[in-house]
Amino acid sequence: MKKLFYITLLIALPLSLAACQSKSTTGSSQEKSSSSKVAQKDSSDKQASRSSKSESSSSSEEKNSSSSEVTIATRDMSAIGIMTYQEQFPSDDLQKEPNLGLTKGAQFLIGVSSVSELAYNLDGDSVVWYTKENDNSKPESEKELSVKHTMSLAELEAKHYSTAAQKSLVDALVQKISIVDNDTSSNSDEESSDDYEDTDATDTDNEDTDNYDTEDDNEDVNTNEDTTDDYDE
Repeated sequence: MKKLFYITLLIALPLSLAACQSKSTTGSSQEKSSSSKVAQKDSSDKQASRSSKSESSSSSEEKNSSSSEVTIATRDMSAIGIMTYQEQFPSDDLQKEPNLGLTKGAQFLIGVSSVSELAYNLDGDSVVWYTKENDNSKPESEKELSVKHTMSLAELEAKHYSTAAQKSLVDALVQKISIVDNDTSSNSDEESSDDYEDTDATDTDNEDTDNYDTEDDNEDVNTNEDTTDDYDE
């Protein structure tokens, strides 16, 4: 009986050891496989993050490039005034306005009657304009242009001067608009030019007068010499 027990024990012991070793190897293999999967996932996440950053940087560069390539189609103040008026009063049909007028000065004024509807000027690549104050206690003609608005020229043109039809309309209104020039600097230049011309004319007159007086003196001298010669004879 004892022999049988020992024999069974000798047979079972190696089998148990082999089973334990197999389990240990399997567990180690599973751990290695799990670690490998984690490492692969981390690497994949890093690559995805780098790719996302690269795409974001590329998109930002494209936006900056496109914004730097924006060009202004026109800086004609009449055209800018008409586009600004269209922006502020979109329901007005300027083609039907017989009294569309523009006044040039320190600020440009534009309106459809003797009363200007808005004042505008350029500030770099933007247009700044002012509309009438919201004071219902004043008559329309006494309201000041004090409400400020600002828009980039690129945006203004995109809205009112981008299609062929829009350009044709604005260009036609530029030809139609009545312009009054109240620019004091240009008037001063013209007055200075007139004064200069007047001075030149005065100097010329003075020179003519001097020449005339000289001729008279010469004639008097010649007459005196003739009289002396007659007396000597």
